[in-house]
Amino acid sequence: VTVLFSKVGFGAGGLDDPRLAEPDADRLVAVALDLGVTVFDSARSYGASEARLGRALRGRRDEVVVFTKGGYGIRGVPDWTGEAVTRGIEEAIARLGREPLDGFLLHSCDLATLERGEVVEALVRAREAGKVRLTGYSGEGEPLAWAAARRDTFSVLECSISPLDQQNLALAASAQRDDFCVLAKRPLANAPWRF
Repeated sequence: VTVLFSKVGFGAGGLDDPRLAEPDADRLVAVALDLGVTVFDSARSYGASEARLGRALRGRRDEVVVFTKGGYGIRGVPDWTGEAVTRGIEEAIARLGREPLDGFLLHSCDLATLERGEVVEALVRAREAGKVRLTGYSGEGEPLAWAAARRDTFSVLECSISPLDQQNLALAASAQRDDFCVLAKRPLANAPWRF
């Protein structure tokens, strides 16, 4: 990926809001682009986000980097299996209109799932097949540390870092030194404000 990563990215979970009309979703992405945002983050579990983001970014392949996440939610397929990862990547390619995907991250699965190896192997196969450029893990705790220790498999880590959540600062700094791409999610600590 040769796009210069912006320091601030666009978390696209809100693009699924049913109150957000299609033209407004397009305008929201356009304003982010105008402000210099080049990194966009979505996930299978964000509903219409991938499709809306794909439409809004059509024709901007070389201007942005789009990460998405998955490993679950495939009709008729058990979550956290190799098939769920493989089909999830294929479906994300179709919704985002991007092949290869810039980045696909396993989305908060537990340590036992990672150690079992099936989802990790499916992710590596997708990268080797040219379906995904960057592979990663999005989550916290032991699974995040496990992924950070596997540079041959993972090149992207996404974790919570904010003024109220700094438990991942040391891990993120270490990962950056090892040339991992580190995406800080919830930089404004959105989750604590919900309650």
